[in-house]
Amino acid sequence: VISHRVGTPEHTSTHMDAPYHFAKFAWKLDQIPFANLHGPGVVLDREKVKKTPPGEEATVDISDAEAWESKYGRIPKGAIVIMNSGWSKYWPDANKFVGSEDAFDPSKPTVYPGMSGDLAKWLLYNRDIVGVASDTISCDRGSDLEWPVHKILLPENIWCAEMVTNIDRIPVNGAELYFLPMKIREGSGAPARVFAVWKDKKEE
Repeated sequence: VISHRVGTPEHTSTHMDAPYHFAKFAWKLDQIPFANLHGPGVVLDREKVKKTPPGEEATVDISDAEAWESKYGRIPKGAIVIMNSGWSKYWPDANKFVGSEDAFDPSKPTVYPGMSGDLAKWLLYNRDIVGVASDTISCDRGSDLEWPVHKILLPENIWCAEMVTNIDRIPVNGAELYFLPMKIREGSGAPARVFAVWKDKKEE
């Protein structure tokens, strides 16, 4: 018989921030309904952001969501909006990934792409989404020390997933995304398995 012991922080590698992470009254990880863990994928894939070098910052904002809608129509109900900055290519170089000369020194500023607080507000008040996701270490920009995206969305039971990879392999529209975190009792977050399902156009 083979058996191993596993230990991990909640917020590490590809993971989900439960709404409870920023709001004591919001859903804890084990309270999130399965219906809110999957939905139509809306990939905000901005070339300008993807060309941003380490140590510089770029923002995904309302104009990116509007540009997506101009091509594919209104963001569908129950959608998951995911930022594809191309940043996962810097992993596991921690200094490049967080845009700091010393990633393990909390006194050093971090610089990496993220969503704007204005985009978070726009999604909250104008669309009906279940979650947002990013391929960086946070849905907020590295310099946004007030965590606007987290503070706007999580108290409304809209979760945030971070350090998602291989986003380039899924279509920017037409995929069903699944975010399945470890079901930690009363958790503020957990490592998650993320996958997408879509119909290949060649099959049509």
